[in-house]
Amino acid sequence: GANVGLLSTLRPAAVQADTAEVQSSATGCTGSVETPPLQAHAGQDIVYNASNTDSHNASIAKRDMDVPNVTAAPASLTFTSPYLGYVRLNNASGRFFTGWWNQSTAKMQLEVNELALRTEFVVTALAARADGHAFLLHEPLTDSKDNTFAFVRAPNGEDIDLVRPQLSLRRAQGSTTNEVLYGNGAWPGWVRTFRAKRLTRWVLDANKARLRPPPNVSEHDTCPDSAPEDLTLAGADPPGMHVADVTGCDYVVNRTSWLFDASAWLQGGIVLDSKLKLAHARLSAAAGYQSNFEVQLQAHVVPEADGTKKSSSDATNPPTSLQVQLSMTELPALDGSLISRAADDRIGYWVLAYTELGVPPAAAIDARRVDRDVRVIQRWRLDKKYPDASLSPPRRPITYHIDPSVPARWQQAVKRGILAWNAAFEVAGFEHAVRAVLPSDDEWPADYSAGDARYSS
Repeated sequence: GANVGLLSTLRPAAVQADTAEVQSSATGCTGSVETPPLQAHAGQDIVYNASNTDSHNASIAKRDMDVPNVTAAPASLTFTSPYLGYVRLNNASGRFFTGWWNQSTAKMQLEVNELALRTEFVVTALAARADGHAFLLHEPLTDSKDNTFAFVRAPNGEDIDLVRPQLSLRRAQGSTTNEVLYGNGAWPGWVRTFRAKRLTRWVLDANKARLRPPPNVSEHDTCPDSAPEDLTLAGADPPGMHVADVTGCDYVVNRTSWLFDASAWLQGGIVLDSKLKLAHARLSAAAGYQSNFEVQLQAHVVPEADGTKKSSSDATNPPTSLQVQLSMTELPALDGSLISRAADDRIGYWVLAYTELGVPPAAAIDARRVDRDVRVIQRWRLDKKYPDASLSPPRRPITYHIDPSVPARWQQAVKRGILAWNAAFEVAGFEHAVRAVLPSDDEWPADYSAGDARYSS
């Protein structure tokens, strides 16, 4: 909370290889390796480097499958693994993307599979470390209501666009505003384009059918037990002749994804105030979970006399160091079961406002119904575990984690204050609707972080 930060960082001279040279006992070819993904358990870090490679990895090549009877290996093969030196941060859900983190280079790659395209996610920012003057510890730094994003394929079919879904203009079901008018007249455009590398994940065919008999292997032999279970190759071509010749196995496409470097995007702060110009920005740490990412961003900023926070680092105006925690969280798919509730000015709620274009079905055309303004409240989803009971616990209670930065002498008092709200929820038919968890409680999560979107604090 009273972080003194740093003035500068000196980088020693170093030489780092871009590819890993290995010798293949199977083909006698030397080259860097396209490393297959390893099977990981949740929370297990996997680092891709030269030590992960097996002899069969060096035999991976791409070729034109229309060329018949190619058996000779080229004199040299060169492949660059897209994961080399990176740690996989998460076992993402099918609708979320995977993060790859390189601590030594402070680079972050994101891998978006076909199912994760168009999945909406929110980005929030919080002061994870502050100087206690210009910025306060855990100060919310999200300065935009437009903090919902999605990844889509760029028009060229190879790159990935970052878009903000159209949320301020909406089309009611059956509205006089048709899909063509809405799609072209309320186009949200795109925020930026990431140069992406298409990756194809190949897996062994279930029946292990042969692509062709490999040299010195009978057609009746089965696929060797040492054959790799899956391969991830750049591009869309099938695994090359050397994989087929060594393993004698047929591969089928399991998944297509797009991998791109998101470091510069993250270093820009994404949802920070546009007046907050960052200098010397760098990524310092990252963590990933099934449906969210946490990235630590460090930068220099200097508050000016007029109160705005603008970056600077000259000798007369020394910089202030700030660490921002960026949280990217997948939004759940809408199933229609949660009903929006209209806002009422007599009750204080945070409000989401948008314009509903056109006229609702069968409605009379008048000024109140055409392109009407809609205001709905932002609220917790609280459903009864036993819907028919007059008093029921919720399926998922509202849980607050009391941050360790709260002084120990007041933590119990804060917890009692939170739990006092249960009396109001009992009137609404819920018992134990609100929970409070202290750092000393057994259920305190080991991976808690104040800016982590999984935990309210």
